[in-house]
Amino acid sequence: MKTLNPQLKTAIFIAPFLLIAGFIAMDYFKAEDGPPDNTLYQLHVVNERCDFSNNSCLFSNDDLQLSVILEERLDNGSNTIRVTSEQTLKGVAIALTDIDDESSPVSMVSTDDRQHWHISIQVPPTIFPYLRMVVSTDKGLYYAEAPVTM
Repeated sequence: MKTLNPQLKTAIFIAPFLLIAGFIAMDYFKAEDGPPDNTLYQLHVVNERCDFSNNSCLFSNDDLQLSVILEERLDNGSNTIRVTSEQTLKGVAIALTDIDDESSPVSMVSTDDRQHWHISIQVPPTIFPYLRMVVSTDKGLYYAEAPVTM
């Protein structure tokens, strides 16, 4: 029987350690990536629609819950919309339009805590008002659509 040369003995001895080290390194570098922050999630309206006459416009998706309130008309004819969340948000954009209108949402302004957002907008005179919203968080982007009762 032939004996193994020293390089082959060393390779056979080191191979299992390299395999284990490779699995550990793969898990380490995979964990650093984290979830992608461009993932898109849908926010579901809690009731069938947003009822602004009763201040009942709630959206939710697992760990994110939002409250949307339409406040009284200001002197210049516009209304203030407020969005409140228990989580810190990166950004909020909202549109209050007709159901068939494809207008783009308007970015809202935040307070210092980034949990309360507001904007003054003109409410369109429409028969079928519709609310569209996009919310950005650390986890990803959320979108919502709901019919509105005024």
